Amino acid sequence: MRHTLLTLSDLRLGMTDLLSKRATPLAASKSGVAYTPMLTQKRDALEALPAALLARPLSVQLAEADDGHDAFGRAIWCILEANLKLPDAPADRREAARRLRAVLVPTPKELNESYATEAELARERRKQLPSWKADLQLFPVSPTETLYDWTTRFLDAGDKLDTLLAQRADKTVASRSDAAKLRTATLGILGRFRGALADEMAVDKTLPSDLDGQVFAYFDQLATMRNDTRRSNTTEDPEDDGAEGTTTSTTPTVVPGVPAASAKTATASTTKSST
Repeated sequence: MRHTLLTLSDLRLGMTDLLSKRATPLAASKSGVAYTPMLTQKRDALEALPAALLARPLSVQLAEADDGHDAFGRAIWCILEANLKLPDAPADRREAARRLRAVLVPTPKELNESYATEAELARERRKQLPSWKADLQLFPVSPTETLYDWTTRFLDAGDKLDTLLAQRADKTVASRSDAAKLRTATLGILGRFRGALADEMAVDKTLPSDLDGQVFAYFDQLATMRNDTRRSNTTEDPEDDGAEGTTTSTTPTVVPGVPAASAKTATASTTKSST
C-alpha cells in the first residue's frame, strides 16, 4: 500500500485513530509498545499545526476559484457579445451591452491575467456594481436570474482569489518547510514501526495473524482513497503547500447555458501566476 501520498490531514486522522480506537491492538506487541511514545509525539505535533497547513492545498483552492471566475467571465462576455452581434437586438440592450462590455470583460484575454490582477480588478469593479445594476438586469440568463446575478458571482470569485492569496502570504516558507519535514518524519516512523511489527509477528506466533491489519487498517484505507484520486484525472504533488498534495483539475467550471471552454483554455487557467 502506497502511503507516500498521505497528506498532513490524513496523517493526523490516522494517528488519532491509531492511538485511541486501535490502542488495544497497538499495545498487543512489543514493537507497538516501544513505538507508542514516538507515535504520540508525532500525533501531538500534527495536532499543533495551524489550520491553514491542514486545509486543502491553497494551490488547488486558487485554481478552483480561478476556474469559477473565468467561467463566469466568459459567460458574461458571450452574453454581451451576442447582444452586440444580433441584428434585431433592442437598441437599449445593445447600448447597455456596449457599456457593460467596456467595464466588465473588455476581452476574453483578460481572463488569462494573474490571480492577483484578477482579484484587483474584481475589487475595483465591485465598487461600480450598483451603478451597473439597471443595465445588467436587462439581460435574463434564466427564468429567475439576470446578468446581474452572474456578475455578482463573477466578482465573488475574484474576491475569493484575493482571500486565498492573503492566506498563502500568511503561510510562511518556514512553516511550510517544517510541516513537510513533519510529514516525512511521520511517514518514516510509521514505515519503521510496520516493518518492526512484521518482524515480530514472523517470530512470535502467539500474535494475531491479522494484527498488522488491526493496527494499520485506517492508514491503508486513507492511502487507497489517495491512490484512487491520483488515478482519476489528477496530478498530485504531496510536497506542495505544506505537503498537503496538489490536484490540478482539467475540468473547467461550467456556467449553465454557456459552452465550456476548450481543453487548452481550461488547462491554462490552472497554471496562472499568483502575481
